[in-house]
Amino acid sequence: MQIMNEVCSNIKKYRECRRYTHEYMAKQMGITQPAYTRMENGQTRITLPRLSEIAEILGIEPAALFNTSKLVIQTQTNQEGAYGNGYIENLHIENRETTATHNQTLMKEIECLKAEVKNLHIENKETVDMVKQMFMKEIINLKAEISSLKMNIPPQ
Repeated sequence: MQIMNEVCSNIKKYRECRRYTHEYMAKQMGITQPAYTRMENGQTRITLPRLSEIAEILGIEPAALFNTSKLVIQTQTNQEGAYGNGYIENLHIENRETTATHNQTLMKEIECLKAEVKNLHIENKETVDMVKQMFMKEIINLKAEISSLKMNIPPQ
């Protein structure tokens, strides 16, 4: 019975590590959530086919459920050359490269937006200048019309 308790405990650790819920596991196995919970808690015997199915869902070999020495992932010490540390270092490097690429893309986009804003300022200035010229011409025409009208008004 001690072995089954360890197996059930390992199933729970692997499931929690992957953030799978009882509901998810039960659905994958085609059983009810309470039935799965009873299996994981050791209240129901787990057959070898079920054990194999659970291992497959968790993405591990069934033998890993019997091995307790490799499950202490959360408290792994940081030792040089440890597999987990190398994996984390690779993720760190990949993340740094991805971030650098993303930053370059964003910087190019910022430069394009700056150029667009500059062009809009130039276009806006040209439009304002054109409107000013039109208004000046209109003012000159209106002044001429007013002068013309003043000349045609008889003195009182």
